[in-house]
Amino acid sequence: MRKGFWCKAFLAALLIATAILLSGCNKGAESPANEDTVLSMQYGGIERTYLIHLPENYSPAKGYPLVLSLHGGGGNAESHRETSRLNETSDEKGFIVVYPNGTTGNPETNHRTWNSGDGCCGYAADNNIDDVGFINSLISELISNYKINEKMIYLSGYSNGARMTFRIACEAPEKISAIGTVAGDIPSSCPYPKKIPLIHFNGTEDTIRPYGGGECGNIPLLGGTPSECAPVEQIISDWASRNNCDTQTKQSYQKGNAECKSYEGCGNSDVELCKITGGGHTWPGGAYDPDTAIFRSMVGPLTKDISANEEMWKFFELHPMR
Repeated sequence: MRKGFWCKAFLAALLIATAILLSGCNKGAESPANEDTVLSMQYGGIERTYLIHLPENYSPAKGYPLVLSLHGGGGNAESHRETSRLNETSDEKGFIVVYPNGTTGNPETNHRTWNSGDGCCGYAADNNIDDVGFINSLISELISNYKINEKMIYLSGYSNGARMTFRIACEAPEKISAIGTVAGDIPSSCPYPKKIPLIHFNGTEDTIRPYGGGECGNIPLLGGTPSECAPVEQIISDWASRNNCDTQTKQSYQKGNAECKSYEGCGNSDVELCKITGGGHTWPGGAYDPDTAIFRSMVGPLTKDISANEEMWKFFELHPMR
């Protein structure tokens, strides 16, 4: 795989997204519930930032599930909060959601990436940023500062963030109960020391991470040389095989152009694939980045036939760490 290919592919998805600045930043862990807060920590000699949302009626006396959700290449915590709309699900279901920030060589643009393996992506990969270590250290910090149910810590991500999610599940899964990924791929090297439950979402009209595999990273706006990637169903089948699932699947969700199938015989390590016929490189049930039509033309159609948040949380709830 050519170094820089995944960078170009994933950066395209959110390249022209503009950062949405928060009011009331840097208020610390004692901010009122339901008020988003930007916090920072030092890791690897770098100041790393993250956005945290506490659910409505948050109480320090209760242990809460935690969902960390990673933005796509070229995005940031704030833009991912807006496109995923996970805050709404957090308030409804009662879990803490944290949006970590990747790194950038130009903070003025706020276009950030994750070092998710195989030369992907951008500044993070070029500078060998230890994002696996950062996320694990962040989880420890959150456990220290908030009432977290340590058996219910989940990781999700979109595009470059989905690939980062896979990398963490492959290399450092000890603190993770289950993962949810949208429009991303698995790094070629995956040691896989622990069975991790997985739910994955992908549109069939995703031109950045094509459902059927083949030519990936064909982004005329950025140029670059396309490369080959495996079909989505193959990589999810491989994950199911590692989890010792059967080869048979059964339908677990169907509405309009959205259909989910789960593998049978996985025990407590279920694997589920949600296919969105006609869907693009988007977060199902979420929102477009608040930008112009050119951004929408790059990422393609956004479905409302399924909510990634709803199905992901339903899946997560069934899979606490055992």
